[in-house]
Amino acid sequence: MTSARAVCIAGFYEGPTFERILQAARAGQMKLIMDGNSGCEVQLASPSVREAICGVDVFMPNTSEARRITGQADLDRAMAVLTELCPLVVIKDGARGAFASTRLAVIHAPAIPLTPVDTTGAGDCFNAGFLAAWLDGLPLKECLRWGNVVADFQPCRLVAPGVPSPGPMLKRGCGHRSDNGHFASNSGLALPRPLSWPCWIGSPSLETGQGPSMCSNRRRRLPL
Repeated sequence: MTSARAVCIAGFYEGPTFERILQAARAGQMKLIMDGNSGCEVQLASPSVREAICGVDVFMPNTSEARRITGQADLDRAMAVLTELCPLVVIKDGARGAFASTRLAVIHAPAIPLTPVDTTGAGDCFNAGFLAAWLDGLPLKECLRWGNVVADFQPCRLVAPGVPSPGPMLKRGCGHRSDNGHFASNSGLALPRPLSWPCWIGSPSLETGQGPSMCSNRRRRLPL
């Protein structure tokens, strides 16, 4: 775990569990990222919720989570409130794309036009694409585009039993493979190497604070 570059928590944690994760990340000099997946009880009125958001390097809610957590119906205002607590807030806004907010600027990247089959897991896929680019030092606009492209793969996959392979869906909805095996998405972003991410996306154990998010320095390839 100490050789990983980042810890990504795939859900909202606060209190003692979060504190154990934070201590482990800081001891290993790792970036700490947290997704916004949470229940209705997670709101900024709670001191432990505020402390958790203040403790991470990147907070990645979707639009509805950002609004509920902050109590702000206006997305711009919700983003501003969260950015007061966390240096980088990334908000997934579905068909409207995604935003990255810092204390200096708000950056937007539009979504890739497609007809989704099943959006389950698209948010986690976005996180993986964004973080792979962010940890490689790419500009935030490019990180958002990477997130959108990787999220693009999941809704294009047919997941019901007995349905055809996702291969044709990639050509019709998301992009195409070139002769050299590279993948070109409809976003215009070429991916010249196997897409991978340097931290596990998973939830830690409530009892131990350990789990898939906590323990990998391997780069996992995204199956194309």
